[in-house]
Amino acid sequence: MASSSQHLKLLKGLIWCYLVLLVTEGALRKWVVPGLATPLLIVRDPLVLAIYLVAASCRKFVFNGYVMASFLLAAASFAGSLLAPETNIYITMIGLRCYFLHLPLMFVMEKTLDEEDIERIGKFFLWFAIPETLICVTQFDSPQSRWINFSVGGQITMGMSGALNKFRPSGTFSFTTGVAEFYPVALASLMGFLMMRKKLPLYLALAAGLCIAVAVPVSISRTNAVTCALLLLVAGVSALALPSAPKVIVRTILFIGVATMLASWLPHFDEGVDAFSSRWTDATGNTAQSFQTNIVGRFFTDLLPPFGLLFDTPLLGQGVGRGTMMAQGFLFGQRQFALGEAEWPRLILEMGPVLGLAFILLRVGVCARLASQAFQALRRENIWPVLYSIPALLLVLNAQWGQPTTLGFATFAAGLSFAATRIHLTAGTPAKPASRRHRYGRRPSWQQPVYEPLTRPAGRPEPSDSFQ
Repeated sequence: MASSSQHLKLLKGLIWCYLVLLVTEGALRKWVVPGLATPLLIVRDPLVLAIYLVAASCRKFVFNGYVMASFLLAAASFAGSLLAPETNIYITMIGLRCYFLHLPLMFVMEKTLDEEDIERIGKFFLWFAIPETLICVTQFDSPQSRWINFSVGGQITMGMSGALNKFRPSGTFSFTTGVAEFYPVALASLMGFLMMRKKLPLYLALAAGLCIAVAVPVSISRTNAVTCALLLLVAGVSALALPSAPKVIVRTILFIGVATMLASWLPHFDEGVDAFSSRWTDATGNTAQSFQTNIVGRFFTDLLPPFGLLFDTPLLGQGVGRGTMMAQGFLFGQRQFALGEAEWPRLILEMGPVLGLAFILLRVGVCARLASQAFQALRRENIWPVLYSIPALLLVLNAQWGQPTTLGFATFAAGLSFAATRIHLTAGTPAKPASRRHRYGRRPSWQQPVYEPLTRPAGRPEPSDSFQ
C-alpha cells in the first residue's frame, strides 16, 4: 500500500514536471541554454515515457478505445512510412512522437489528478500569469535586438510582426502561439475559482485577472482574443446551470469589470489595444461580414479541404511527420510549412487518405468525449470541465501538433478537462443508473447516475462565497 502511494505521488510529480517544462521550455531554449535548443525541443518526450511507466505500475495507465486506436494507427503509420517512396526513419519517428506519443497522457491525467490537484494546477497558472505578462509587456515595448526578444538558440530575428511597428511577444515560449495557448487556460482556471466558489486569495485573483486583461491586447493575437472571448461566452451561458446563478453571474461580471478597469489605467494596455485594433482591422476587417469570412470562415475552411485530397493523395502518403516544421528543419535546415499550414490537409498528405482520415476521426472522437463529459459534469453543477474544454477542443481538433508547445497545451488542457470531471465525485465506482419498468420488460432508464459529494480531507475548510 505504501509503495502504491509512493508511485502515485511520483506520478503526480512527473505530471507537474511536464507542466513546468511546458511553460518554461522556450525560456530555456532562448535565454538559459540556447546551445541546447534542439535537444530541448523534445525534452518532454522522455518525461512522458516515464509517466507511462509509473502510471502502469500503479494502475493509472488507461487502455481505452482512444489509446488502443492510437497504438494501431501508430503501428500502421510506421509501416506505411517505411513503404512510402521517400523513406526516412528519423522523419518517421518525428511524426510518431508528434501524433501518438503524448495522446494517452490526457487519459492518465484523468485517472490520476483529483480535486486538490486541479486547484493547485489552477493556482499555478494564475501565479505564472504574473511574470509571463511582465515578460510579454517588456517584449512588446522593446526592440527585436534586445536579449528579451531573442529567438530560439539565442538568435536575433525580426520576430512576428503585429501592427503599429509592434511585434507579437512570445513570452517564455519558443513561438508566439504559446502565449495564445497559455492565457485561455489561465483564464479558465480563474473563472473556475470564481464560479465554483473555490478558495482563492483576493490579491491573486485580482493580479491574475489584471494580467490576463493586459496580455490579451498586448499579445496582438486574434487567436488569443477569440478563444478568451469564446470562453467567457460559454462560461456565461453555462453559469445558468449553477446554483445561485444570478449571484454567480453578477459577481463574475463585477470582477471582470474591476480587472478591466484597473488594466485600463496602465499605459501598456492602451498601446496594446491600439496595436491589436489595428491588427484586427487589417487582417479581419471591422464588420460582421468580415468576422464571418476571416475568422469563422477560415476555421471551417481548414476543416473542409482534406476531403478533396482523399482521391488525389497516394494511398501511403508522403510519410508520417514529413510536413512538420521539425522535419523540415532536419531536412533543409529551415523550419517551414512544407505541406501546408492547415493541420487536416497535412495529415492526409503525410499519412495517406485512409490513415490520415482515421487519425482525424480519432481526434474528433476525443473532442466528442471532451464535450460529452463536460456537459455531464455541468449537469452535476461542475463547470470546471466546460471551462477547460474550450481551449482543449480548439487545440485537439485541428491545431498543429507538429509544434511542441501546441501539442503540450492540447494534451494538458484536455487532461485537465477530463480530470476536472472527478470534482465532487466519490473515489469509488459511480452508482449504476436506476432502472424502471417498461411495458415490454425491465429496461434501464436514461436517468443520470447520482453521485455522492467528495469527502474533503480533514482540516480543510468548506468553500465560501468570498475570496480569502
